[in-house]
Amino acid sequence: VTADGPDRICFTDITQHRASDGWVYCRAVIDAWSRWVVGWAITDHVRSELVVDALKIARGQRSPAGTIVHADRGPQYTSWVFGHRLRAAGLLE
Repeated sequence: VTADGPDRICFTDITQHRASDGWVYCRAVIDAWSRWVVGWAITDHVRSELVVDALKIARGQRSPAGTIVHADRGPQYTSWVFGHRLRAAGLLE
């Protein structure tokens, strides 16, 4: 997939890393055109708040109206709260 400019397509995923006291989960939002990380969140859980927090940071960094957000079908991305935040940002009709 290629984007013809910034804020057109974003990719997102969650990765986990072992820490000395348990697991740490990181979600990144990457702009496909610039390949820059435009949003991120790090927590000790994989609940919906992780993806919502990273989306909030991405919205503050960029102008995402009309942006296509590509994510897997994990429960965090199919949750009501994430869908609600996408609609509020103009990223989901």
